[in-house]
Amino acid sequence: MTHRRSSFLVMPCALMLCGTVAAQAQADLPALTVGETIEAVINDGDPQVHAPGLDRNGPDKPVVGKSFTLRVNEGGVYHIDLHAPLFDSYLILRGADGSVIAEDDDGLIATDSRLQVTLDPAITYTVDACALPRERGAFSLSCTPGPAPELTPEQRRAADVADAEARVAAAERAYGTEDPRTADALNNSAMPYYRMGDYGSARTALERALAIKEQVRGPEHPDVALGLNNLAYILYVMGDYESARPLHERALAIREKTLGPNHADTAQSLNNLALLVNAMGDYNSAKPLYERALSIRQQTFGPEHPRTADGLNNLAALLFKMGDYESARPLYERALAIREKALGPEHPSTATSLNNLALLLKNMDGYEQARPLLERALAIDEMVHGPDHPQTSTSLSNLALLLKDMGDYESARPLYERALAIDEKALGPEHSGTALDLNNLALLHQAMGDQEAALPLLERVLEIWEKALGPEHARTATCLNNLAVLLKDMRDYESALPLQERSLAIREKTLGPEHPETAESLNNLASLHHLMGNYVAAKPLAERSLAIIERSYGPEHPRTATCLSNVTMLQVDLGERNDAWNLATRAVSGRADAIRRTLSSQSERERFAFLALSRDGLENVLAISALIDDNPAIAAQAYDALLAWQGLAARTMTDNRDRLRASLSSEQMASIDELRTVQAQVSKLVYEQKPSEERDAKLAALRERRNQIEVELNRSLSVSGAADDDVTFAQLAAALPDDCATIDFFIEKQYIPAQWNGEMLAEKGKWTAPHVQVWITRKDNTAPIRIDLGDAAPIEAAVKTFLTELVSTRGIKRIDTSGAHNTP
Repeated sequence: MTHRRSSFLVMPCALMLCGTVAAQAQADLPALTVGETIEAVINDGDPQVHAPGLDRNGPDKPVVGKSFTLRVNEGGVYHIDLHAPLFDSYLILRGADGSVIAEDDDGLIATDSRLQVTLDPAITYTVDACALPRERGAFSLSCTPGPAPELTPEQRRAADVADAEARVAAAERAYGTEDPRTADALNNSAMPYYRMGDYGSARTALERALAIKEQVRGPEHPDVALGLNNLAYILYVMGDYESARPLHERALAIREKTLGPNHADTAQSLNNLALLVNAMGDYNSAKPLYERALSIRQQTFGPEHPRTADGLNNLAALLFKMGDYESARPLYERALAIREKALGPEHPSTATSLNNLALLLKNMDGYEQARPLLERALAIDEMVHGPDHPQTSTSLSNLALLLKDMGDYESARPLYERALAIDEKALGPEHSGTALDLNNLALLHQAMGDQEAALPLLERVLEIWEKALGPEHARTATCLNNLAVLLKDMRDYESALPLQERSLAIREKTLGPEHPETAESLNNLASLHHLMGNYVAAKPLAERSLAIIERSYGPEHPRTATCLSNVTMLQVDLGERNDAWNLATRAVSGRADAIRRTLSSQSERERFAFLALSRDGLENVLAISALIDDNPAIAAQAYDALLAWQGLAARTMTDNRDRLRASLSSEQMASIDELRTVQAQVSKLVYEQKPSEERDAKLAALRERRNQIEVELNRSLSVSGAADDDVTFAQLAAALPDDCATIDFFIEKQYIPAQWNGEMLAEKGKWTAPHVQVWITRKDNTAPIRIDLGDAAPIEAAVKTFLTELVSTRGIKRIDTSGAHNTP
């Protein structure tokens, strides 16, 4: 329910409550005629009106209004509209006995009401046109045959803005330009502007509303604190953090003084200030604010109240951002439990908690736990909001992000595309939210290697955000960063450099020099200078980035591993190979346990896709080891890293098979039979000599079905994340007979370090095309023997030709196991 004096955006709307009494006798009421409009005024002397919906929302706040009879000549659908430019309206329809048939608060435009109902000509109805507590004024009431016209989302937003402007004009005519009620109309007009993405108009309206309240109420009034809060939020959205902060601080001071340090509104101001300083990267200042807000809410509302869940969620989000996942997780879990109990398992706030917890688990590499949470959140949003609502779009994007990070691009793409289509329709093609969808889709195209598809999307994002948010906004910096990275990948270094430098400058100014996003720009700028051969310029940038990330997230975080890898290869080009080796091995070892936990519940396709994302760190280790001559210990360590990486997928699959064998259900056995059949069909089609559209479609369908079966089987297990210790070169060599050797083939890139002529760069460092490497282990060797067989492409082509001929001539048949159920 929307109330005129409720806060804008950040503060929760006030809920109006009242009790139940009988409706007026119909014989005493004027009539509302179909097709005509009644103009009237609600005054203090009008009778109280009551209905179940109003009862639930506050029996101590009386609602008054005028009542009318209504009869129709023909049965059918009608819509009844109540428009009130000076107050928040409420519309009730009753039967002949006074019982309530329908109620509505804001079903028309803004705070106007609309009921769409089927009416019977044999019944005389009563229509109550109400003004919510403490509000009075003129209204118009009409009843029109047929369903109400459907507005597109864009038409609805435009109508909301036009209505808000009309309400401001009506208030100015009725009360004058400096009246608090005009200030209320201005305050309420900011929301439609915000939804339209017109932040400048929202800011102007809120500044004027605040000025009126300060002049009329005085600078220390709680209404002024509300105005400060709302204006500060718009400035926050616009990225003007420096202007927003003193407003939030002043609002907090007013509320502490006038309402007390433990008032719920004081907690809201603490929360709002924490949100702002959090965005500025000042996590240490944000944390005690969130903690104090949570403490007040627990004391005021109780430990199981939804407002307490909000406080838990906000504190958890900060800890998540700080990389303190272990502390954030129980807070998110408690918030979810409260919302499920207090609001229900299918409430939108429950879906929000599911999304938040899932994204945390994703960052903890708990993909197997995150996915069902995101799928459940999406199902709730689709059910509650509908398939074409922006909140559904958000849940789609979150699930797509998880799949993208797992390397499952095929599944992520349609979700991102659907999210974009929803927001283009619901928000408009130039809205900042739509631009975020474009950004997400562009990054997916980039990850898939389709740079040409990504480029125009990011260029469009930059255009939208510069226009909607401004050229110095943090989101504009994000797009500049993304566009620069894409151009870097396209080897257009000269175009990328000024974009990355501009991104860094914006982030240092708006977020501060120690913010993790500033570190991201530093890291990317260092990488760009590295590729351009500017090693001296690159090194301090990379080292500064690593220091910020490690301080913000800790030494074992994936982002820390990424920064370590970047510094590593820079050190290689500068000739600091031993230092590079130490960083490279540290980066790889920090990721192994997290990768193992994730692999345990993935399908085979998902495993290999996810492992592909972790290859960079391994390739750094292998490449550096090849550059350090005559060091058996380093060669053995490099092969240990290779063995560990190779074994991750195989050993998690074996672990799952062992658990399946121990307790196979009839459903699992049937799934295994189907999996064998599908795999045989896939193998046959892969090497069919005459590809066709029909063959490709069949192959795609079979692969998708295989993936579904594998995921279902793995989820049916009790996944612990535990695994056997990695096999090492020393163990492998010790286990071999004297006259035996192992031969291990692996495709890897090699690195040719930068060549120097004194202090002058002669040639930049570069990666080769993939080579086939052979690693040979013998019992009597102190280190593995490593042989480079050369470019992998012709070798792979020869192997594929051989397999194609073998399969096409001999075929692949499924073996009848005669009832024996061994896992595939």
